[in-house]
Amino acid sequence: MFNVDYLGGQIGTFAINFSRPAGQVIAQYYEFLRLGREGYTKVQNASYQVAAYLADEIAKLGPYEFICTGSPGRRHPGGLLQTERW
Repeated sequence: MFNVDYLGGQIGTFAINFSRPAGQVIAQYYEFLRLGREGYTKVQNASYQVAAYLADEIAKLGPYEFICTGSPGRRHPGGLLQTERW
């Protein structure tokens, strides 16, 4: 048990100060172990395809201009901002 300063006093806690929960990292690691590299790659590619489809359909609506479509060969929008001097 750790004693930490809290609101002008000391309290006991079992948590490590300023630590973050690792549940998401553990879940992602579990999925990687369960699916293997090939299966995990398929899941990520499917997610990318859904995102690309949504971007195409949203662009067809009209009043939107995409800065970055997320295409693998394209630059990140941050690079555009620097070259355009925003």
